[in-house]
Amino acid sequence: MNPQPPQRPASVARVVIAVVVVLGLTFGLAGGVYFWVEQRKQASGPLDYPALGSCTDTVTHHMGDPVNPVNCADPRATVKIVKSQNPDDPGDEVTCTDDQILYQVYGKHYGEHVFLTACGTPQLTVGRCYHVLLNKGEYRPACGSDSARLVQILPRATSTDVCGTPIMDETTAYMSNFVDETEEKTYCFEAP
Repeated sequence: MNPQPPQRPASVARVVIAVVVVLGLTFGLAGGVYFWVEQRKQASGPLDYPALGSCTDTVTHHMGDPVNPVNCADPRATVKIVKSQNPDDPGDEVTCTDDQILYQVYGKHYGEHVFLTACGTPQLTVGRCYHVLLNKGEYRPACGSDSARLVQILPRATSTDVCGTPIMDETTAYMSNFVDETEEKTYCFEAP
């Protein structure tokens, strides 16, 4: 009788092939899931938020409302963002002072839900006219009865007494000289 050849090499080969197939499927599936997740993140794109150093004409903001970006050289850009959370690292909290404008934005940033805070200060130009309400100025191209002309910005002054005559009267009760205590500047206006 002829002895039967050992069948071990064939069974070892089958086991090796089975392991390779299982590993291939596992890594292929994991890679596919990773690729799908990354594509979903990039599909949402970056969140439009007020970045540090940017400007806006949005002077009254409610949580979730858009913040209209405006070139800082544009006369309508009456607010400059001086503090802003980084959407890639939203753990660093931002706290606005009482005289800063608070912006709160939420949404998806590359697939992740984020809630961001930013703070703005006045960016007004001497000689231009603004509708001023509660230390917030909206640009007015034509000086009219609802606006006041900015005549000076006094650094390191923390009182409106340095402006001389107050602008506020019975007909323009919404307009007044004001102090930005955080930036240590006083804004002085006159009627057009």
